[in-house]
Amino acid sequence: MRTQRNEGESRTQAAERIDLAAAFLLELAVYVAVGLWGYQTVSAGRWLKTGSALGCVVVMAVLWSLFGAPCATVPRHGGTLPAFQAAWFAVGVVALGVSDRQKLSLALAVPTIVNLLLVHHWHQQNG
Repeated sequence: MRTQRNEGESRTQAAERIDLAAAFLLELAVYVAVGLWGYQTVSAGRWLKTGSALGCVVVMAVLWSLFGAPCATVPRHGGTLPAFQAAWFAVGVVALGVSDRQKLSLALAVPTIVNLLLVHHWHQQNG
């Protein structure tokens, strides 16, 4: 028979898993945001626009794998991981803002802030 404590713990674990899934979706949204910005920044042909978009996404992916991922290449100490994550997500928010997508920028900023606070609260970050 389940006790109230076990049910509360399982709900918390479920909420933590949902938060981690949301973090992943927000990471994907940042890639889309910088890709959109890269595409719109170049005024040349479609191939150059596409190359610019892909280049922006690759740069962000390399930065994430070096500094932000749970098994990042560069070791992080103290508050460097939360600072990097905040800056990395801010790039996506700003990219949408300068791409004339202010509502989408806000729609990315608000859940990102909530997610980063929950990740910190539940000690879900490695580093």
